[in-house]
Amino acid sequence: MTHLYLARMDVTPSFLPTFEQWYDERHAPDLLKSGFFSCSAFYATEGNPLVHNVYLIPSPEIFQSPTYLGARDPKVDTLRPTVLENVSNRSNTPYEQVVVLRGEPDDLPLPQPAMALQFDLTSSRDTLIDRFHQLFQSSEETIRLCRREGTHINVSEEPEWLVFAQQTTASTRQALQELTLSGVSGQKFQALDHRATFAR
Repeated sequence: MTHLYLARMDVTPSFLPTFEQWYDERHAPDLLKSGFFSCSAFYATEGNPLVHNVYLIPSPEIFQSPTYLGARDPKVDTLRPTVLENVSNRSNTPYEQVVVLRGEPDDLPLPQPAMALQFDLTSSRDTLIDRFHQLFQSSEETIRLCRREGTHINVSEEPEWLVFAQQTTASTRQALQELTLSGVSGQKFQALDHRATFAR
């Protein structure tokens, strides 16, 4: 099944135009060549960090592929060392898509605002899935419930669960809040604006 992968970070404000150009013209094309299905860039309008990039990948094993590792080589991507000097608060987290409502796991993220909620679970997985279905049964856009699976080269300590909602209505925000009223901890919420999507 297609996995969802998040790369989150802050970028030095003065470097942001260069970062965007590098991402659009170099980094995203390299990732697609290495086997990523899509690369979507979002900026947080609420919550942090600023950059919230969402990728669809075949599995976390892609991070060990020669093509992916080769694209990270400074001799190949000469701007990469400068980029790394200008980013902070990084996390790189692959997720299994456990439930996808109103869509399929390989559907591209839509070019529209989104909301993301990360949390750790203190109740049972089955209880969470039942509650997720109950709260989002009337939503009209794609909403994904994901669980951290596998690791990236840069091991991150992000919460275990993620809800990625391409629905930014007040009712969806309320449903996200209700999802975390009990049985979860360590919540991180972001409201996101879509900047760009690249796909194979």
